[in-house]
Amino acid sequence: TKMADDLAPLNLVSLAACLKKADARDKFWRGVQYGSRAMYGFLDTRITTVFSSGDKVQISELKLRRQLWHALFVKVMEARRTFRFFTSAGSLATMASDKTPWGKDYDTMYRISKSLVVAWQLIDHVRFFQTIKWLPGSVATSRRVSFGLFTIGCLIECIAMLKRSTEEEQGQKHKLRMLALRAGLMTITYAHVSELWVTHDVVCGLLGLTTSIWDVLELWPKAKVIKSL
Repeated sequence: TKMADDLAPLNLVSLAACLKKADARDKFWRGVQYGSRAMYGFLDTRITTVFSSGDKVQISELKLRRQLWHALFVKVMEARRTFRFFTSAGSLATMASDKTPWGKDYDTMYRISKSLVVAWQLIDHVRFFQTIKWLPGSVATSRRVSFGLFTIGCLIECIAMLKRSTEEEQGQKHKLRMLALRAGLMTITYAHVSELWVTHDVVCGLLGLTTSIWDVLELWPKAKVIKSL
């Protein structure tokens, strides 16, 4: 594809240029986080399947592997939650300006969607302080509420991009449909996290990994930029 042709080749220079960006590092670790979720979800399924055989040794091994993948998931999740502090500032600055990233006809949808994302980030900060016992309340409830708002925000973006794709010229249709697809995948991912629509940890993990790879590719340096270094 044209996008693939424009990207710099995978080498140490390109990797260093990509990982200089804070967003790229976050999306890389998001991929690790959701990949880990898919793995421990898969092992949960395997444990259930093997349990009926009564093979205690195999079950014990599977539980250990599941524990290791879950531990990686939790540690990366906690690190990313700390890293996300104050990232809502960019969204708030855009919303306070006269900019209309989705066009004037969809500005209301944009502002509602981004407001829900900002609410997710703020409640996520509360969840951080609940985790370390500085604030009272249920961490699980905060997770469900915050990611529930994020899910709705992603769904609104998906709908807006689909509607825009029917109105724009041919050159923009594919780009908008791809943005709608990404937002749709994120909607399914976070619907599971928030328990608005529970699928499976494997599904949630694989979709989260897919959109993380997608985001890293978007942030990967272009070939012409690397050549100029």
